[in-house]
Amino acid sequence: MDGMHRVAKATRQGRKEIEAVQFDENPEPDHVGLQPDELPY
Repeated sequence: MDGMHRVAKATRQGRKEIEAVQFDENPEPDHVGLQPDELPY
């Protein structure tokens, strides 16, 4: 859910496995249809 940065970090660290969980239901996205400069952060 939180992206490929976990894969990249594990690769840099020489790890072969990554801990993960699977949601029972996928949450709704926080922001839909916004441009990057419209995001509140």
